[in-house]
Amino acid sequence: MTDDGARVEAYGICNRGDGKSVVFDHLEPAENIIFDAYWTRFSSQFRGVSPLATALNTIQDIHEGMEYNQVKAKMHALFGVAILRDAEAPTMGGASGVSQETSGTASTDSQTELDLNPTDINMLDLNPGEDLKVIESGTPSTEFVNGSYLFIQIALLALDIPVTAFDSRRSSFSARIADLNEYEVSVDSKRTKNRYVRQAYSDWVLANLWGSAQWRLGDVADRYGMTLRDVQEAVEWIPSGSPWLDKYSQLKGDDLGISIGLDNAIDAARRRGGDVFKNLDKQAEVIAYAKEKGVPLLTGRSGVRSIEEVITEEVEKAVEAKQAEEQPA
Repeated sequence: MTDDGARVEAYGICNRGDGKSVVFDHLEPAENIIFDAYWTRFSSQFRGVSPLATALNTIQDIHEGMEYNQVKAKMHALFGVAILRDAEAPTMGGASGVSQETSGTASTDSQTELDLNPTDINMLDLNPGEDLKVIESGTPSTEFVNGSYLFIQIALLALDIPVTAFDSRRSSFSARIADLNEYEVSVDSKRTKNRYVRQAYSDWVLANLWGSAQWRLGDVADRYGMTLRDVQEAVEWIPSGSPWLDKYSQLKGDDLGISIGLDNAIDAARRRGGDVFKNLDKQAEVIAYAKEKGVPLLTGRSGVRSIEEVITEEVEKAVEAKQAEEQPA
């Protein structure tokens, strides 16, 4: 439904019903409907464009091509053996045929078909001018595989996904890391749009729950001196993060970037889908438990002082103590 200004006023929400037809359920105001994961190109556009729109035909062609090649391979499997006969070659009994031995039992009757047992050893005694050819399927061909690989890569690029995510065997380890870095850069704009949309959604949810008797968010916020906007700003949507590819090397890079001020622990943890504050809380629980049990727990790297720093600090403390003792009362 649209108003006079061609702006969407409400959306008709339907259920699938019996699976064959939809059943109208209700009208939902447009301000309650949020769409994400699509591209908008025009200010007047209210129907989203999927990022897969440029790859739909390619994906359909790949699907059909794979089906046809599977059918072709099955057809080749149905015709496993072919007997090639010379039409002018003399045969036993005056007719084209083949003498076969199956499981060691000889048969001299002229036959036009082979009665082979796939579960036993088959011995064939061919006549002069006859040849045996095993039909082997070259399906899918190398050309089809290479072409499909290119089409799959094009389809993946529609979602900014590198082809190494599909087939890591064709790339080196360093190239996979480079692809992951390029992916993080290319999807940043889409993540930003989704984050704004999800933030608008969570703001709407919290506003509707603010005065609800079930949640009583307003009472909790008043207790801590918070407003509705404070609660909404406390909700933050972050990406799920990327897995480690080389944890040791990547941690060394993060450590170096943090130490010289080019990075920080918050962003470094978020890149892997973690939360540095939750990590510290959990680590504090572990340290407290280890101390309670009397178990020494070695911690290091981040924030660890060197031996020189410890010695220097102890020397300075000793000098200050000595100077304090020498001062007259």
